[in-house]
Amino acid sequence: MCGVIFDVPRYRGLLSELQTRSSQPDFWQDQEKAQQILQQRKGAENRIAAEEKLSRISSDIETYLHLAKEESDVSQRESVLRDIQRELDAADEYVAQLETETLLSGESDRLNAILTIKLW
Repeated sequence: MCGVIFDVPRYRGLLSELQTRSSQPDFWQDQEKAQQILQQRKGAENRIAAEEKLSRISSDIETYLHLAKEESDVSQRESVLRDIQRELDAADEYVAQLETETLLSGESDRLNAILTIKLW
């Protein structure tokens, strides 16, 4: 479901390619290139992990909703609804974190910056 947003098939292919490249005997001959490949690999792993986590969260919420629908005891249903709210809050927090990471994932965002603040 979330795989479309994160383009998981493409990142799985990229991850496989990067793992192959990083296992080559001469991989560390060019340190700068090796670091770039490792950064790309970490980025691909993070995208795949984010999609998997969102799919798990979605599945858990769906299961809780089904349980709440089937529950006949009012107190048990309320308990399940509280669990659903906790799951939704956690999902909201995780999505907000992903949004922030996405906003800060431009080509130059990983570079250092020098910042000077002058108080008048």
